[in-house]
Amino acid sequence: MPDDGRTLTVSDLNDLPSREKYSTFDKFQGTYKSSYNFKNGTEEKLIGNGYTENEANKIMDAWSYTYLYAIGDSYNNEWCYWFYYWLGDILWGKTEDPELFSHRMNKTYNALKNPSSLINCELIHNTIIAKEFFYQMKKTYEFFKDRDKIRDQLSSHKYRCTPEYARYLQNTVAEYAAVRNHCRQKEEDAFCKKFQGEFGVGKYEEVAKFKCASVHRSGGTTPYADALQYKGKVTSPGSNSTITATAVSSAAVGLLGVPLVSALLYKVIIVIIYNYNYNHYSPYD
Repeated sequence: MPDDGRTLTVSDLNDLPSREKYSTFDKFQGTYKSSYNFKNGTEEKLIGNGYTENEANKIMDAWSYTYLYAIGDSYNNEWCYWFYYWLGDILWGKTEDPELFSHRMNKTYNALKNPSSLINCELIHNTIIAKEFFYQMKKTYEFFKDRDKIRDQLSSHKYRCTPEYARYLQNTVAEYAAVRNHCRQKEEDAFCKKFQGEFGVGKYEEVAKFKCASVHRSGGTTPYADALQYKGKVTSPGSNSTITATAVSSAAVGLLGVPLVSALLYKVIIVIIYNYNYNHYSPYD
């Protein structure tokens, strides 16, 4: 793709498919509720489960929209995933208790599902999970649905990004690693079986390749947004970009000692070399 001269920012994340999917549930509120054959008293059951009347109607609408798209796409359960994570966001806004979250999630699905319907979404994770793990699951799923768009964004911007965008990519790798490690210990878990089948074997290396050179306001770049915090400036060889670095004075040598200062200088040099190589390397070549 051609280089448009811009640096990727967090606003570019709004163009990712996952953001569009979630906004769809809000966009068509009040449009699809009649498309699904809800059981009598569904709205009242949802309100009794801690939702406001507006939330209950919004949830019924989103469920109906999911049902229409799933049934119209030969049961593409991707929309069931989007619904689950969208609903989880609402529920975690009401409680920090994993047991209560799980209880309300189960009650919500039981209220929504009509056994007479051709298709019903099932819970993605039907055991008690911590809030942190829920969002790790959510971010991992989003990444695998967004990765083609992210790859295009990185390529078209020559892998230049703001520290915030770089941090998003770093966090994605960490979240994926957390889910992978969890599922290695829970191989019999239904969610983990699906995860290992779709996103497990050999995928970590792919996820870890999604990086960009963080561009600072000064014009300098570092490979990662939260790289070592240096003060002062060192120009990387062969380029006009700079990275921050700690100035080492003779007083510091006397205070810290030669071995420690040498080690610090070695780290600075390694970062400079890595930064230079990073800016001349595309992980997808």
